[in-house]
Order: sequence, then C-alpha cells, then structure tokens
Amino acid sequence: MNENKEINPSFFQTYNLEDKPFGLSYSEWLVKWWQGYLMPDRKRNEGPVFFIPGKLIGVQSELSERKFKIDKDKAILLSPINWIGINYANDSKNDQKLREDAKLEIDIINKDVISVLIDDTIEMRDHCIRVSTPNFFSLDGKMAITDGYWVFLKPNSFTTGKHTISSFGSCRSGTIRVGMKYHLTVK
Repeated sequence: MNENKEINPSFFQTYNLEDKPFGLSYSEWLVKWWQGYLMPDRKRNEGPVFFIPGKLIGVQSELSERKFKIDKDKAILLSPINWIGINYANDSKNDQKLREDAKLEIDIINKDVISVLIDDTIEMRDHCIRVSTPNFFSLDGKMAITDGYWVFLKPNSFTTGKHTISSFGSCRSGTIRVGMKYHLTVK
C-alpha cells in the first residue's frame, strides 16, 4: 500500500497493443522481458522499461513475493500469466509444434480470473492484454516463442514511496494457478 499519497486511478495508464513504446512493438518488448528475466535489478532499471519477472512454474513454485526498487520515470512490464516454448534442439521441425503449444497453453487460461491489483485498490484486469511473439527469438542460445497476458504501465504511474502489485492467473480447471505479490519502492 502506498504510504505517502492518496491513490489516483488516472495515474495508471497503460500501453495498447498497437502502441510502440520507445519505438518498439509490444511483442518486441516481450522478447526483451524474457531476455532480461534473470537480470539483476540494477540492470532491469537501466533502460526505459522495468521488467518485473514473474514466477517460473515448476522451478519457483514456492515463490510468492518479490521486492524491487524502481525509478518513477520507468514504464513497467509484467505478466500475471504466460507461457514460453523453448526449442532446445534448435531444430526448425519443432517450431510449428511449439507455436501451437504456446497458443493452446494460453487458450486454456480463464480470462475472467486474471487480476492485477495495485495497492489493493486499483484493478487493472481490463488492461491485461493477450500478446504473443509472432516469430521465434533468441533466448540464451536457443530459439523461443511466448504467449500470455501482459500489463504495460506507462512511466510515472506510481508516486514516490512504497506500493504493491498483486497478480493472479489460472487455467479454466484451476490446475495451473499463478499468483504473485510485488513490493515496489519507487524513487
């Protein structure tokens, strides 16, 4: 919760799918988000967009909260739920299957329960956009493709101080459930 100022819903403006924030398409920013997934926080804060990493299912199953220091003038890209397919063999025979898998994995998501809540007050569900990468991209020497739901907040959305973002996504059956809480210190 913001300890310094009242919450103003008009602060929280997002980019649309057709926008080109800082000269790149939404899909191009997804590539950068994945390529920067394991970056230290200071590196994430170097460019115009701060990438808030989510939780890798199966690898970080116990992870439910993260803390970040973010400059106020940064845009913020985060995903309540997404999927990435990595072609470990780097064999183009696998490309079509991975492309189909990416679509199928996100087609089963229950759009009605996706949630991004800012400071326990502002619901950003209507600003969660389904976006995929139309082409494969390089990720740590392998080719990858992704699909998912994303929120791309414009710079200066947050006032200086402490804030929280809670996100949640689930498949229709409830078998896959991804929830995270991010504690932000905005400077």
